[in-house]
Formats: sequence, structure tokens, C-alpha cells
Amino acid sequence: MHALEVTLEGLGLAGGVAVSRSGFLVLTYPGSNQPSVRSGEDLRYQLERARRGFDLMENAAHLMNGEYGAGDDDDPESLFDLVLHAQTSFQESCVSFCERADACFRLALDFGRGAALGDDMERFLNGITLDRATALLDGASPANASERDFLVRANDPLPVLP
Repeated sequence: MHALEVTLEGLGLAGGVAVSRSGFLVLTYPGSNQPSVRSGEDLRYQLERARRGFDLMENAAHLMNGEYGAGDDDDPESLFDLVLHAQTSFQESCVSFCERADACFRLALDFGRGAALGDDMERFLNGITLDRATALLDGASPANASERDFLVRANDPLPVLP
């Protein structure tokens, strides 16, 4: 609804076309091929959430004082490129809601982040890359306290369960 209203306003058609305040929502769940369709929904709440979200993003962009693009902020290609190459912080939960989860997962894997194997692995590695962790486990000497701590924790035997 918000996108339609903004588009109509931009085209100068806002006064001649009304956007319905009710509609249907199609909700999907990760890993499921059976969506839930809710008809007759009052979409005003979603409209207000979208409006506030876009206002927050616009305000954040203004606070960056032009430090976020190539200088031509009206060029849709440069803004699209900016979003595609924005810094990300992949987490397990991203898979359930984010359209960019696959791309961020690949980046995390390319950079050797433990998050590619899950949030617990990211915490366990504590900033050590997967390649470096493998090297340490294969006998490389630790270079700092973090790597020494990792080796102690990695070599600690699991407790015996009763």
C-alpha cells in the first residue's frame, strides 16, 4: 500500500486513484510449501509500519551526510549497487526472514566466518576464521590469546553423560 501510494504521488495520480485499505495477506513459513492466505485484512497497520520504516531509513541516510554512495544519490543503479554490496552480518535467524540470506551466507563462508556453520560456531570461534581454526587444529601455533583459548576449548573433552 505504501509503495502504491508513493508511486501514485510521484506520477501525480494520487488524487485520481484510491488505494484500497483492505486486501489479503499470503504468509509463508520457511521450509514449507503451504502458504497461509488471510483475506479481508485491514492493511492500515502494515501501511503505517512501512511508512515508519521508510522514514527511519531516509533519516539514517541523511545522517550519513552523503558518505554512503558514489555521490549521485538519485541514480537508482548506484543505490541498488550500494544495497547489494552493503556490509552484512549473517546469522542463523536470517534464513527465516531475509531475502538476502543466501548471498550473506555465501559471503560469510567466503570470509571464513563461523556464522556460516551457525551462531554457536561463531561464538565458539570468537573472531577466528574457519581456515585459521582448521590450521590451529592441524597443529599451527596460536598467535594470540584468543587462538590459545580456542585451542583449549576445542581440545577439552566432552563431559560424560550419566
